[in-house]
Amino acid sequence: MISLFVRSYEKDFIWLSHSVKSMRKNLKGTSDRVLCVPLNTKIPNDISVYFNRVVYIPETLPGYLQQQVDKVAAYRYCQHENILFSDSDCIYFQEFDATQMLEGNKIRLWQTRYSTLAAHRDVIRWRDITRLCTGIVPDWEYMRCFPIMHKSKVCKYLDELPQYQQYLRIGKDHNLSEFNALGAIAKTYYPNDYIFLDTEVSLPSVTARQYWSWGGITPDISKELETV
Repeated sequence: MISLFVRSYEKDFIWLSHSVKSMRKNLKGTSDRVLCVPLNTKIPNDISVYFNRVVYIPETLPGYLQQQVDKVAAYRYCQHENILFSDSDCIYFQEFDATQMLEGNKIRLWQTRYSTLAAHRDVIRWRDITRLCTGIVPDWEYMRCFPIMHKSKVCKYLDELPQYQQYLRIGKDHNLSEFNALGAIAKTYYPNDYIFLDTEVSLPSVTARQYWSWGGITPDISKELETV
């Protein structure tokens, strides 16, 4: 059983509306769908009716950090042990069954060695940040493609980790990479619940296209979205 978890903001609803349209048509295999938004957010009906539950969160952290923290806490709101994370700007152009991310009940999670990413400074920096918030020195980077799935117990472990909570209180510049932190926890403490796949050996299939929501919907992107 799989829960879908989406964290969004009112300014991203223009994207989420398209994402919901694509999920209605092409995303299969989820039986529990949760939308998380800030308190006092007004949600358009075409979005809200797709979800089983809407969770309203008081924001106590800077916005970008808050949405990452809320993803880590998704286990509090989702019914199932397998949580599929999808962002507002993830569009499913073709049919995808989320159960394909499971082998038995193990999650298939792609990873890339940091040693192969030396030229990508924007990615390499997450290694030290992940170490600071988890206490784990990771050899792998885990944000390879969307959507990403994790076990609820992995989210819970990180959320309750004293070092993580301490990092959120005093972390420099409030930098966090929630999926790298979750990947490090999964690899270290729950390896038997995952099948880790090396991108140097095989690449994940493209199941959803993730746009850059901050860039807005240009005329060209609008034409692409109309093809869903």
